Amino acid sequence: MSLPGKSALRNWREELGKKLKGKVLVLGVGNPLRGDDGVGAHVAQRLVGKISFTVICCEATPENFVGPILEAKPDTILMVDAAELHAAPGTIRLLSTDDLSEAGISTHNMSPTGFLRFINWQREIGCLVLAVEPASRALGEGLSPVVARAAEEIVRALKELAAASPEVRHPRPQ
Repeated sequence: MSLPGKSALRNWREELGKKLKGKVLVLGVGNPLRGDDGVGAHVAQRLVGKISFTVICCEATPENFVGPILEAKPDTILMVDAAELHAAPGTIRLLSTDDLSEAGISTHNMSPTGFLRFINWQREIGCLVLAVEPASRALGEGLSPVVARAAEEIVRALKELAAASPEVRHPRPQ
């Protein structure tokens, strides 16, 4: 992913609270065997069954989950993933698909932009990305301390937003 537009630079928690609409589906994306690239999968694993939003841990292959994603009939998809933001490691930014570049850096089979556009083409869904600047994507399990702190900040925020949401949702373990 490339450097985000100006809309991504606002307070991500505040913006996320405004943009999550209706039935929310959280996708945790990233390879847990490549250090901080696994931040999205880590966040999803911490949230599955613990919040009212549907949570799917896709790891490095979100394209393998198109069926369950569409079956869930979400109004909003929130993808959590590592991204090259050209910021300090652990920086969190909320991005829209317009903020992402198709030619950006991705370790996944399908770019996050292409994947979200494909999902949106199948069914009109609001798509957002919570991107975290990695410290390292070197081979090895576990998050760096700075990215682990960012992941916990995201987990806390999503728990708070899910608890405060007026929409009645039923979590489905994945």
